[in-house]
Amino acid sequence: MNLNLLIGKTILVVEDNSINQMLVKHVLSKSGVTAIHIANHGTEALEFIKENTYDVILMDIHMPELDGYQTTQIIRNELHLSVPIIAMTALAIKGEDSRCISIGMDGYVSKPFTIESLYNELERVLNQAEAGLAKLHQLSDGEVVIDLSYLDELASSDNAYIKTMITLFIESMPLTLDKLEQYNNKGDWENLFKTAHYAKSSLSVIQIKKLYDLASQIENTARLNKDFSTNELIIAKMKSIYAKAEKLFHKELQILSIEKQVA
Repeated sequence: MNLNLLIGKTILVVEDNSINQMLVKHVLSKSGVTAIHIANHGTEALEFIKENTYDVILMDIHMPELDGYQTTQIIRNELHLSVPIIAMTALAIKGEDSRCISIGMDGYVSKPFTIESLYNELERVLNQAEAGLAKLHQLSDGEVVIDLSYLDELASSDNAYIKTMITLFIESMPLTLDKLEQYNNKGDWENLFKTAHYAKSSLSVIQIKKLYDLASQIENTARLNKDFSTNELIIAKMKSIYAKAEKLFHKELQILSIEKQVA
């Protein structure tokens, strides 16, 4: 454990249990951090975040008012902050660690935690953030996750270019999905394969994993000349997911337009 990483850091602890608050604060106070702020729930955390800059947030998952998932979504999708967030939960539910990551968190610690496990996760996440590997740009409604980090990297954070790419995506993807449906209905293996592959190419830049995986299923079906019957349901699911994603894209375009005006 390299505790030097914590020296000078400001940490927000979002936790509704007073005993856990005292415990985390005591443990962190021994590490050389500059400040430890305590929020009792998500709503209070958001007020802290609007008034302060944090190096890392320790986020309880199950809280009144706003839970950890909802709070993280607001931090990522409305406040557009990339501050590292580590989930803390006492419920050992299978798959919850994966859900935390998919929602936009960067790490996960189970309660009751050991000092070593907490410090190790803090070290890992802070190292990741300093190396520029943290998730920097995700959009999510809790069900659909859009990762724009790769696009950001390619665009060198040029918002005008990002806006152009998103606009092109939302103009072309509905047409691509319609073509998938048409070729599937006609039993046109070749064009179904080509269109699914085209969709995957777009989705490798503007990354929506659920859509990418479904496009891969259709591509494989077409390549192997398998039964088309399951594709109808897959395409319907793709259209449903895309409809939700498009709402997120339009919100992002509004934000990018505002940022351009301010700049």
